[in-house]
Amino acid sequence: MRKLLIALSVLAAAPAMTSMTLDQAALAEYPTKPINLWIGSRPGGSVDTLSRVLAKPLERELGQPIVVSSKPGGGGGGVCAGLLKNESPDGHTLCMIVNHNVTFRPQHMKVDYGFEDFRYIARVADFAFAIFTIADSPYSDWKGLLAHAKQKGGITFGTQVPIQRLVAAEIAKLEGFEIRPVPFKGGAKLMASILGGHLDIGISGGAYFPHLDAGKIKILAAAGSTRIPSIPDAPTLRDLGYDYAIDMFNLVVAPAGVSDEVVDKLDRAFAKAVVDPAYKDLIGNKMRMGDIYMGHKDVTEFLNKERAALGNLAAAMGQSKQGS
Repeated sequence: MRKLLIALSVLAAAPAMTSMTLDQAALAEYPTKPINLWIGSRPGGSVDTLSRVLAKPLERELGQPIVVSSKPGGGGGGVCAGLLKNESPDGHTLCMIVNHNVTFRPQHMKVDYGFEDFRYIARVADFAFAIFTIADSPYSDWKGLLAHAKQKGGITFGTQVPIQRLVAAEIAKLEGFEIRPVPFKGGAKLMASILGGHLDIGISGGAYFPHLDAGKIKILAAAGSTRIPSIPDAPTLRDLGYDYAIDMFNLVVAPAGVSDEVVDKLDRAFAKAVVDPAYKDLIGNKMRMGDIYMGHKDVTEFLNKERAALGNLAAAMGQSKQGS
């Protein structure tokens, strides 16, 4: 009788053991097919270029081809995020988007996805956002800009995404002058307006570098939490006394439901890929982007804090949801 009970126990446990073995085997095999890496920007741009260079070391780490394709629209990732939400959560489709598409847009705009629709894999390259003016403007630093703005009563500000307009409006309110934001869909047209003398100041994530090198513009401030490596003398907004930072970076996301094991494997692969010499040379020397890397745990914590801060800022300014 005892032998029979033992036999029945073994038989009862067999399906669970088989399932566990299959799960472990599936994890060991991941990825089992090429990985789609969608980007939220247009082909030929900086994000497209860095994604294709990053794909090569990723392929070595993961043992499968990385297929890069563009899903542009929605401020560097809104369209891509909306499509990704409905993909199978097996880790074979990822998207590289700008972080504000998940921390800001779902809170204040009409989008078909939310913060909880994704798992956050890695922060891989930072945009070098800076505030600048034309070289022959009557001011050369932030203090001079404020004096000029107060003397004129207001200034024009070329921007690219809503969060820049929110922060600018709050700073103008604190300093006692009017700021008139002028939205642009890309850095090239914004730069043309600056160089043509049609704007007082502008903000961009890198389109200004050739014009800075040529002496056609001057930098007034760095917009992110840290100074721009290639422009170390430019103070951040926090250096200037404001409790704001416009951190904009390339964020790799996966659909919600992707397993912890797959997320960890992707995290380890990206951590190794970003130290590849060709990639580091591209973003550090050629594109002059920041190279702060954050894996799954750290970037998820950062995004949660950023989401709360942006929500508080907009609420304080009486912002409400609006069309994108």
